[in-house]
Amino acid sequence: MARDPSANREQFRPNDHPNDAFLLSTVVGSYPKPKWLNRADELVSDPDSKFDESDLAEAHDDACRLITHEHERSGLDTVVDGEMRRNEMV
Repeated sequence: MARDPSANREQFRPNDHPNDAFLLSTVVGSYPKPKWLNRADELVSDPDSKFDESDLAEAHDDACRLITHEHERSGLDTVVDGEMRRNEMV
């Protein structure tokens, strides 16, 4: 006997949702990195720079905050960080 697919979906419906039909929204994939974040990656690798790993971590945090703020402002149900800390496939 096949399961009703809507039974699984029901577990995700918020209690205060105004109707039975709903669709949770999010985004998938990497956002383009801001140029200043790419520059931060370059600076941390430069031996002549005073930019260190903690500065880079702060830059990554700032970029993630910008993306999550954009998602919240857009009204997305599931907010993600845009994979700002990811170096491969971006």
